Amino acid sequence: MDQLVLKVNPIVFGHGVRLFGGSSRKVELALLGATSYTNGVSLLRYDVKRGGAA
Repeated sequence: MDQLVLKVNPIVFGHGVRLFGGSSRKVELALLGATSYTNGVSLLRYDVKRGGAA
């Protein structure tokens, strides 16, 4: 995967939900852009950095 694009909806749950299940691998991300909309939705775009993840 080269990029990760997340759409964040303004919904509150009692606890977090893991995006990638039980994975414990650390991945370094660099924020490329963020767009916020009037309805509260945010669109976040990240670059997945290579080589630094363990």
